[in-house]
Amino acid sequence: MLSSVSITGVLGRPHDTRSNVRYLNYESTIPSLAGKTKSFEIPVIAPCGPGSYFMAAEQGAYVFLKGRLDFDEELGLALIHEFDEFLSFPSPKKKQKAEK
Repeated sequence: MLSSVSITGVLGRPHDTRSNVRYLNYESTIPSLAGKTKSFEIPVIAPCGPGSYFMAAEQGAYVFLKGRLDFDEELGLALIHEFDEFLSFPSPKKKQKAEK
């Protein structure tokens, strides 16, 4: 079974009720739509919990994640976080615009 995944995307919002889950936003090119991109959001389960750097990082950071796919009763298909590398952080200008 193929379950190992490497993906890059933008850190999204934390889950509403589970403190060890955060969403990753990513875009994919859809060949059947003439090469247009579509945005997706996948839940990422962080075994380290809410105190980890991954969970505490600012929303909008661009990250590389490595993990494995698993099915969660509440979330559906989810990525179990194993490794992360932060590639960039949101600029202060973008952060100020988002707060307005």
